[in-house]
Amino acid sequence: MRGLDSTSQVLYSSGMIRGKERQRTVRMKSSRLWRKKARCPATSQPINAQPQQMEMEAGTSTPKTPVVDLSALLEQTVFGDEEETESREGPTGMDTAATEQWRDAIPEDGYAVEESPPISIEQFFEMTGIGFVELTAPRRSLHPSQISSQKPRNPTEASLAECANVMAIELPQLVLYSRVCQDIEERIQKSKADFEQMEDEAAKMTPELFLEYSGADQESQKELVQCLNLIRKNTRLRARSDWYDWKLEWIEDLKHTAENAFTNLQNDARSLEKIKAKADEIVPQLQQEYDEIMRELEAEKVEVAQIEECDQDYLNELKNTIAEQNVEVESLRAEVKEADDQLHWLEERLENIAEQKREATAGIAEANRALHLQTNSTGAEVFRLKNELKALEDLHMFHVSKVQSDTFEYIYASEYHVIIPCRDYYPVTKEIDILRLPEMRTKSKDSFPRLTSFLLSAAKEHVRRSKASTVRHIVQVLADFWSSGKQLRNQILQLSFKYPVEIEARQTPEKPFSEFAARTMILFPAKKAKAYVSFVFDSDTFSRWPLSVNSLRWEVQIGYGSINEQSVVEAISERMSEVSPSHTYACMIDACIEVQEACG
Repeated sequence: MRGLDSTSQVLYSSGMIRGKERQRTVRMKSSRLWRKKARCPATSQPINAQPQQMEMEAGTSTPKTPVVDLSALLEQTVFGDEEETESREGPTGMDTAATEQWRDAIPEDGYAVEESPPISIEQFFEMTGIGFVELTAPRRSLHPSQISSQKPRNPTEASLAECANVMAIELPQLVLYSRVCQDIEERIQKSKADFEQMEDEAAKMTPELFLEYSGADQESQKELVQCLNLIRKNTRLRARSDWYDWKLEWIEDLKHTAENAFTNLQNDARSLEKIKAKADEIVPQLQQEYDEIMRELEAEKVEVAQIEECDQDYLNELKNTIAEQNVEVESLRAEVKEADDQLHWLEERLENIAEQKREATAGIAEANRALHLQTNSTGAEVFRLKNELKALEDLHMFHVSKVQSDTFEYIYASEYHVIIPCRDYYPVTKEIDILRLPEMRTKSKDSFPRLTSFLLSAAKEHVRRSKASTVRHIVQVLADFWSSGKQLRNQILQLSFKYPVEIEARQTPEKPFSEFAARTMILFPAKKAKAYVSFVFDSDTFSRWPLSVNSLRWEVQIGYGSINEQSVVEAISERMSEVSPSHTYACMIDACIEVQEACG
């Protein structure tokens, strides 16, 4: 593969060496000839033949431009001793005449170039006897006797170790061999193309080395052949070194692949050892079970053989008897199952009766205790019951103050006094009255007196519309109403922390105490504007707050300034759309803050 690539290198190196030697030889011979002609100008050979003679002596086939070595003339001149020079070489005019005669002999258009026959690279190799490695030569490292003549085996006969060896070692070698062969083929094709290109170039213009060799004498040809042999040997050794380096890379890759495969095999071996250890623990037990089963099988085979030797008619009769007995056994099993079901039902019935007995016993004991208290109660028991009653009243914020057939009165949360007129303990809802305790007016300041008055009147109207038929129902309705009012008051109180709030009652004769509005004022200092926002609560909204938060309405009125009313409404709607019955904390003040940030 390196043979064709090194051809151009050999030709180039040899041409450079021989070109330099030729120039040096031409100069030396031209100098000697010029000295000879300078000393003997009257020679029989004409001066105009000197260039041709110099070129022929130099061993070239083409004439060159004559070279005049002035050192040959100058070294003969010695300043201060002109007489000695004239006596040795003759008159000075003779040297000048010879020089002018030689110069005039050169033609104006130069010497004609002699054309030599073209020499190809193959012809040059035949002339010099130099050859390179033949790329198509068969491999000599493999003898035909070494080729295996075994027939291919059946794949099922290959052992696991052979398969592992093939996958880890031989298969990577085959893959590498295929890749290397492909690479070598590509390089061979490239080298052939380069060689053909060099052949074409040599056919167009014969290299100077070929001309030098063809025109040189035998001694020069031997020197040139020796130089070419040294270059060829150097090139071959370099190619072999590159080949060994390349082959070393292949071996390193194969070694790395084999080491990885060996590591994987070691890991597999360790895993198999663990599996084998587990199998060794299980196999003896399985072997013991297998032996036991085989012994039972042998015993059953013996029994079967004995049965086959018995009277078959008698055996058939026994089989029929056994079948009849099996039918009777199945019927008995059905009866037993039915009896078990009946027993289970009776046990459940017994448990129910026992539970009823326990409940009856507990009821009798409670009745006896109540009877005992009625007949033999003491002051301690009375005080204990009063304390329990007071704890229950505090827990439910419900304190009964009067219970009669015509009146039921109680105090809720130590703040409201509820009077329910009755007729034989049945409430008259139209005459119900709710008052605020007088001490609450002086105990704490009411932040929203209008709201308090409105809610008291609305509570009466709410009870009338609820159509409650019992005192318990009325108490429950009012408890829910006041719980909603308490949370609603907290919302309005939070709004008043940042913005002024005014309560406006809105009602009609047809619908008294139907709704109210919490009106607040929002300032926009940057735009020098003011807007009024009213949150409107109808009867369903303030009686069921916060479950009715989605029914809350709002109204916007621009006081002054360049504020868009629609922008304010959209800001409030965006904030209130995020509110749910479980997330209503400070929703009104958040909506006002959103308006101030969006429009201010």
